[in-house]
Amino acid sequence: MRSRFVTPVVAVLCGFALGACRSTPKEAAPAAPGGDPMAEFAAWMEIQTPNHHHARMQTMVGDWDVVQKMWMVPGEEPMVSQATAKIVPIQDGRYIMHTYNGDAGGMPFSGTSIDGYDNIKGKYVSCWVDSMSTGLFFMEGTMMDSGKTIVSEGSVVMAPGQPPMVHRMVSHLQGPDGFVMEMFMVGPEGSLQKHMELTYSRRK
Repeated sequence: MRSRFVTPVVAVLCGFALGACRSTPKEAAPAAPGGDPMAEFAAWMEIQTPNHHHARMQTMVGDWDVVQKMWMVPGEEPMVSQATAKIVPIQDGRYIMHTYNGDAGGMPFSGTSIDGYDNIKGKYVSCWVDSMSTGLFFMEGTMMDSGKTIVSEGSVVMAPGQPPMVHRMVSHLQGPDGFVMEMFMVGPEGSLQKHMELTYSRRK
């Protein structure tokens, strides 16, 4: 019987969106003079233009080798396996597409996320799909530590009739050739239970 701790892999690779912790101030949308369609259009174009948040995501573009650690049962040693990932820019650098191939609990697993930064929300955003689910998983998040860390959250229903389970992902940028993603389940009282860690190394 598959452990309930396998299912959270659905959420883990959704890029590095982070949310629900202390948030950084949003970039405010420029105000447009009322009644001037051209000014309104110019303001809309400005707020939809990629900025330093999108440039940060582009540092993750490339081919990656991944060491995957998965905790099937809390407190026990994790299952360790190898995976690969490919991250490419799309839509003129507004988003990145992250394709992951590995295993989950010994079973073949693949997933894809579209990750971006929503200038209007002032949040990193991500949508994830994979080979072990039939739904979309969304996360939102914010940047910490001057861009070195992103903390994101999203919720997913693990089984019919169960309430949504909140997941938190913490992404640590370690330079141009590496980053680490940690995934936690969040308990009702706010406790964190780590169930996955992914260490990315740029393929040479």
